[in-house]
Amino acid sequence: MSHREHKPNGQPFGLTRQELIIIRLLCEGLTNVEIGARLKISYETVRSHITNLSHKLGVSSRMEVAVLAVSQNLVTTDANPEVPGRADLLAELEVVHGKIEKYVRRSRLLVQQLAGVPKPDAEPKVWELEC
Repeated sequence: MSHREHKPNGQPFGLTRQELIIIRLLCEGLTNVEIGARLKISYETVRSHITNLSHKLGVSSRMEVAVLAVSQNLVTTDANPEVPGRADLLAELEVVHGKIEKYVRRSRLLVQQLAGVPKPDAEPKVWELEC
């Protein structure tokens, strides 16, 4: 996962207050519709915020937004700011996220093969990916 840290407004990664709220709700497992209802904005606006967050954080999915937010301490809860075993949980999260990325790459390759798209020489063959 690649990301860049810049702080033009003094916030981590230059995030706005609204973006930090959306990240927190995203990490709570809420859907775009649920986040929109909670914040009284449309789900399309939420989707747009998440797309902008992905660009700001240098990641490509809402899962990566959540993983980065947790690993960089962008998200805490008032009820439990210090999670017992946090380091172990973060390590496990990184392992799981790595496996998810492999499955996504494998799925893309399978779809491309089914669509008849020629494989680039640099890409591993589907059967070479271990998950």
